[in-house]
Amino acid sequence: MTRRRLALVAAALSLQGLLAPDLGAYEDLDTRAVPDRIAAALGQRGILAAADDMRFMGTSRLTRYEVAGALVKLLGGEEAPSQVVVWSDSPSGHPDMPAVSRVTSLQLMTGRGTRFEGLSPVTREELVRSLVRLLEVRSSAPPARLVPAVACADVPTSGPFWKILDRALNLWQIVPPPAGTFRPKDALTRLEAASWMGRTLALIDPDWAPVLQEAMRPVAPPSPLVMPSPAAPSPATRSPAPVASPLTTPRPVVSTPPTPRALPTPSPRPVPVTATPAPSPIVTPRPVSTRAPLWSTGTSPAPTPTRAPTAAPEPVPMPTEPPRPTIAPSPPTPLASQAPTPGPGTEANAQG
Repeated sequence: MTRRRLALVAAALSLQGLLAPDLGAYEDLDTRAVPDRIAAALGQRGILAAADDMRFMGTSRLTRYEVAGALVKLLGGEEAPSQVVVWSDSPSGHPDMPAVSRVTSLQLMTGRGTRFEGLSPVTREELVRSLVRLLEVRSSAPPARLVPAVACADVPTSGPFWKILDRALNLWQIVPPPAGTFRPKDALTRLEAASWMGRTLALIDPDWAPVLQEAMRPVAPPSPLVMPSPAAPSPATRSPAPVASPLTTPRPVVSTPPTPRALPTPSPRPVPVTATPAPSPIVTPRPVSTRAPLWSTGTSPAPTPTRAPTAAPEPVPMPTEPPRPTIAPSPPTPLASQAPTPGPGTEANAQG
């Protein structure tokens, strides 16, 4: 890739960055409003600084110190003849003293008596005078004059301020046409000042013209998001059964129980009415012999009626036998020589 192509790409990227200002840098700016888009672009370029890091505070008043600093940045590197002008409330060493001295020496702004009063809000008439004087110092070429010319009911055409306002409205066209009145003595807000300064910068810096055109391009409001209404399911169509995923637990299948069928109720049969039999007398059965039959007929014998148990007879005492005499063992027979003579009772005992 040649150097020429690299230069063209770098120029395109830088132009793209200019055409797309970072509107999200300030949380209180509306990206659809033209003054807000111009204010964001000026803040990104560092011409009109924001009130803090997150808010532009477009509805707040613009002070004369802030206007002096913005005019010096709009002058750029233009070496215009100037001289040191010191005001009583902006002495040497004041942070805004260099900017105040330069814009007052070029008659872009004027003091109020011997004081600059930089903390006071700038009026609409003062900023119009400053911007018209800035274009004259930079010798910018005006566009085609606005036809028909715009007039303001509260600024007479025969007055001294009308000539300057006519150049701002109809020649340079840096101030949008007001709705009826201009209100020259009213304080100016930061958003109004940003819109006027952006149009002035487009006449001074040719690179700023595309940025201003992009910022002034109307932005269509976002269309409301319309959610489609869910279609009613057709009764004839049945939704498909969900497919069980392997990562999820399948739901239990609920089976519909079968519809119970009604069974026929049997018709009741007639119950015959019988007469109540008369009670029969109780007959005591006769005792039957328990002797077994001699032959078997092949059929089960009839049950033998059980006889009523009879009382056992009382025991009869048996006659007792008298005790027998105890027979003593006979003594050994002595020899004849030793046999004693039997006594008189011995024979009788042997017989007995």
